[in-house]
Amino acid sequence: MINLRRTIFCVTSLLLIFSFSCKSVPDNVEEGVSVETTPPIEQQAVQLSVPTSPPKIEKLGNFPDIKPSTLKLIENGTLISLKEAASLLRSPDQVYNNQQIILLNVISGIMSIVYPGEKLSWPIPPVDFENNYTAALNSAKKGVYDFSVGTSDFLELALPSLVLITAPSLKNYYLESEASLKDALKLYPESFLANYLLALLFYRQNRDVESMQYFEKAYAIDDSCITMNQIYANCLIRNNKNALADKISKKILQNNPDNIEILKVSAISSFNSGNLQSAEQYVIRVLQQEPDNMEFILLRAKILMKKGEYLNVSSLLDVYSRNNGTDKDYLLLRAELQRDWNKNISAASSTIQTALNLYPDDIDVLLMAAFIMASSGQKIGQKSLRDVLDTVLKKDPNNAFAQELLISEYLNLEDWNSAYNLSFSLINKKNYSTQILLQHIKSCIALKLSSEARNTFILLKNYSVEKNILDLVEVQILIAEGRKAEALNLIQKALSEYSGKIKSNFYYEKSRIASNDDQKLSDLRSSLTANPRNPEALFALYEYYFKKADYRKAQYYLRQVVALNPESKKLAELNAKLDTLIN
Repeated sequence: MINLRRTIFCVTSLLLIFSFSCKSVPDNVEEGVSVETTPPIEQQAVQLSVPTSPPKIEKLGNFPDIKPSTLKLIENGTLISLKEAASLLRSPDQVYNNQQIILLNVISGIMSIVYPGEKLSWPIPPVDFENNYTAALNSAKKGVYDFSVGTSDFLELALPSLVLITAPSLKNYYLESEASLKDALKLYPESFLANYLLALLFYRQNRDVESMQYFEKAYAIDDSCITMNQIYANCLIRNNKNALADKISKKILQNNPDNIEILKVSAISSFNSGNLQSAEQYVIRVLQQEPDNMEFILLRAKILMKKGEYLNVSSLLDVYSRNNGTDKDYLLLRAELQRDWNKNISAASSTIQTALNLYPDDIDVLLMAAFIMASSGQKIGQKSLRDVLDTVLKKDPNNAFAQELLISEYLNLEDWNSAYNLSFSLINKKNYSTQILLQHIKSCIALKLSSEARNTFILLKNYSVEKNILDLVEVQILIAEGRKAEALNLIQKALSEYSGKIKSNFYYEKSRIASNDDQKLSDLRSSLTANPRNPEALFALYEYYFKKADYRKAQYYLRQVVALNPESKKLAELNAKLDTLIN
């Protein structure tokens, strides 16, 4: 009986001791703080039925002691939200628990990478324990993507991708980064940080449509991040969205007028938008800070080229050539200068041949070659104009400039049907320029489709076209319609209004409706006086003297037309016929 009582007493005592030793730590005692508890009891001989693991407690994420609203501020990642979160976490007595230490270091790390130059104005407690968050930050700062970080919350998903900013050339993590950032956005779709990083990831991969989508969202959340805005503007420029790029850069320059990177963006976007005056001012400001910047020396040359300041262009190109005489843009600009200022088609052809050798598949080089061929009527190397245009249109079937040149080639060859079919197709697809409308009118007139020519002319007048061109086209349509008196009235008005080479075209049109040969001859001679290289007037004089059987004079004018268009088989045949008649 006594032994039974002793056994009951021992069991009861053990249960009481176990109860005290398992009592929970108080809620206000923070993780990492040493708390005194009852020492563990040595296992007794009596086996007790006790739980093998503590009861399951629902944990509120990895930061259970931090308010969710404070975490959201950090996850948002704007400069304002990060500073606000830091202020909420700050302790006046500088005593912090581990969760606060981690988050303050996360805030500081994000600021140092995303907002370089920004930092908190008070000391941040150091981290002296292992954790995924500062480990991911430290890896990113070293230019390494941390693959070992977990995926249990937003910060673990997003922080490793900060390496996108610190190591732009690193590429071995793109798939993991994309998946993690998309998961982060599922947790917090309005996070500036995640939208910015995903936009940057797509930008690095030239996935510009997706990149601009996320840049746009990030910019709508916070438009004050200069580093992001610079990349966003470059992405917009790369996709010909220059107006928005210019707007973004101007906003930054209001508060940062000497920001060299934004000045560069502003210069390029202004140039691409055709605002040469603004572009030149920005370029000058860039060169004041970086006088040896070859990219912007060349950009200034491009601006001056468009302004017709050829002598200054030549000087800048000479400077540039000493640094890089094989750059594609340099060669294109040099060829353009030789063609337009020096009037040296041979030199321009030689320069563009060099460019073709170095950049045989580049569309800009091919188009410049095609333009020189079209204006000179000469081959470059072994390539004909048609060879080059076929190459361009295989690469870019909708290239408007190549299509214009192809239609022009059809018109030169008097292949009216081919010219008409191509221009008609482009107009129907709404893929046309004013030049294509003008070409379509010409083919319509040649095919005696005067009604369609008139309708196309009405469409043309909706666009910005010089008045002398509109007047000339209307004269041509009036003649095609048989309204010669109205055409003559408009010609007489134009001859009194215009001067120089412009008058040459109107004199030629006047010769077409002259009432007698003497008047016709007089008008054609007046046309050549205004422009000695007018091919239509030259060919008309060839026809005039051929009909008069004055073959030597006919050949005199025909040879001038051949010189303007040496690739024309038709002209070569006509000249051979004259040789036979003369001999």
